[in-house]
Amino acid sequence: MVALIPLTPGGLGIVEASLSGLLILAGVKPDRAVLATLAYRLASYWLPIMAGTVSYFVFRRRYGKSKVTLTDP
Repeated sequence: MVALIPLTPGGLGIVEASLSGLLILAGVKPDRAVLATLAYRLASYWLPIMAGTVSYFVFRRRYGKSKVTLTDP
């Protein structure tokens, strides 16, 4: 639910703080709660961004720039 509030792009910072806090309230040790939260955000937020960037450059290298142009009818 917290990630749906668009205060920062992708809930960056807000999600980490709230998820860590909720895990601590659930009885997880604070250091493990923060580590679990950061591991989760790394896998769910940062790795797809990095994979998309690499994919973009591989695609551009393989296929070059698009030769299609949009014109008004």
